[in-house]
Amino acid sequence: MFHETHKLREEFPEDIEKLQALLVEDDDFLRLAAEYSKVNDAIIRIEHEEKHASDFHLEDLKKTRLTLLDQVSARLQQ
Repeated sequence: MFHETHKLREEFPEDIEKLQALLVEDDDFLRLAAEYSKVNDAIIRIEHEEKHASDFHLEDLKKTRLTLLDQVSARLQQ
């Protein structure tokens, strides 16, 4: 059973205030966060066996999530 949800607030607990500010003030960041959330939710559904997918598809989603996470991190560091 998987327990990690990988929500942005969990991934960047030290940057919660900046994360919240960017979500309110920056439409591009909001879209980036929404895409991350969409991919992350799909991974969680597959890992919890709520949705079936091939291992290849799951790994592809995880790579996409990591790429998006890197983009979020870069924006938080600006």
